[in-house]
Amino acid sequence: MANTLANVPVSKIIKNKSNFEDEPRKKSREDWRKAKELEEARKAGTAPAAVDEEGKDINPHIPQYISATPWYFGAQGPTLKHQRPQPEKQKQFSDIDEWYRRGVDSSKVATKYRKGACDNCGAMTHKKKECMERPRKIGAKYTNANIAPDEFTQPDLSMDYDGKRDRWAGYDPSQHRAIVEENDPKTRSMRDNPYAGTEREVDYKGENFARFSGDTQQHANAQLFAWEAHERGVDVHLLAEPTKLELLKQEYDKKRDELKDKARGSIINRYGGEEHLDAPPPSLLLAQTEQYVEYSRYGKIIKGQDRQVIRSKYEEDVYPNNHTCVWGSYWQAGKWGYKCCHSFVKNSYCTGNAGKKAAEAAVAEIKRAASEEEDKSDEEEKAHSSDEGSSSSDSCSDEQEQVSRTIKKSKASKRREKKQKQKEKRKNKKKAKQEQDKLQQALHKEEERRKEAERLLQIDERKRPYNSMYEAKEPSAEEIEAFQMKRMREEDPMAEFLAK
Repeated sequence: MANTLANVPVSKIIKNKSNFEDEPRKKSREDWRKAKELEEARKAGTAPAAVDEEGKDINPHIPQYISATPWYFGAQGPTLKHQRPQPEKQKQFSDIDEWYRRGVDSSKVATKYRKGACDNCGAMTHKKKECMERPRKIGAKYTNANIAPDEFTQPDLSMDYDGKRDRWAGYDPSQHRAIVEENDPKTRSMRDNPYAGTEREVDYKGENFARFSGDTQQHANAQLFAWEAHERGVDVHLLAEPTKLELLKQEYDKKRDELKDKARGSIINRYGGEEHLDAPPPSLLLAQTEQYVEYSRYGKIIKGQDRQVIRSKYEEDVYPNNHTCVWGSYWQAGKWGYKCCHSFVKNSYCTGNAGKKAAEAAVAEIKRAASEEEDKSDEEEKAHSSDEGSSSSDSCSDEQEQVSRTIKKSKASKRREKKQKQKEKRKNKKKAKQEQDKLQQALHKEEERRKEAERLLQIDERKRPYNSMYEAKEPSAEEIEAFQMKRMREEDPMAEFLAK
């Protein structure tokens, strides 16, 4: 048992100046003996146990280093509160009924601006500087139009070990009532006429047809076979020995089929006619169609209807506006039209042969005008060439000089291009040679590294030198390529031969 007065802090003693007589004093030999006797009596059960502040008994067998309260705890008497979990240090977990909200209704929107809402969209859950909506020209604060719905913030749940692994978390048991109400077993079967005694005249068939579906007939046949077998002295029961009954029935059916085949074979051997039994099935022999058509030897239909032509999804054989041909039956100069009137305007009114003649006349007029323009342009070119004949002799020398200059320029440009290509080719060759040299150096270094690693592996672990990592750096592309070329591939079947 802890000494309550020995654990009183000095600050409390100074504060309670009126209780100087309760301050701890040096125990005499008699007081110490009485305290030990009381402790032994409490351990033996002859004296009542010590009581803490809440009226709970303190186990006298608890050692002193556990029952003694520290001076900063501020205990008024013997207690074990300092050994129990402190309420301020306990983690608070969410309740079992708390869960994330599902199916938030975003149709409920405010009709006018609310004080403290976002100036831009009108939602209460954020401010204007946090708004993710496109900035409006005039905010919702001033227009009171298109108020955005408030964002629903899910609660921050703190789950314990069991709550994180609860498979029924968030389940509402009241939802099961709706499922129970939908499934009414009383209305799933009709034993009697539900309209009996009413004025409604309806046909009632019931559900007896469902009783003889599935394996019901096989079960009835098995029961009949069990009864017949029991009458003939075979002890078998459908419910007690279903496997035995099924095996007996299979054996019985097999022997019955063998006897039938034997009797059939004996009859055929005696009377013959086996070729008539190999005829095609009646469904093929007696097959007929509802569309009976007779053709002549020339392919004409004598009786019945011809096979219907399969039509497309587009309208066919439609002749609007007095046309006798469909649109697209005439093509000229990259344009489609009607063949009956040579019109290139869709849904135009048909003019017949008059339209054809008008179109031909228009084409002839266009050709005549084009030929006149060509003749006129030829005459102008001839006159222009006669005027320039006198000045051509003067400009002949200038033209020759210009041609020679252009030839020289083209030759110079070709020489420059050729030199540039040769320069680039030499540069590429030099670059490729440098890369090849780097790769060869990397391969040589990789080979040396492998030899050094093999040498170190052969040395005893205690005699190996210290492997310092101060020179570690990122490998270059050539070193990576050399490692890939030199590394041993275990899945390669020829790896052992290469190692040798």
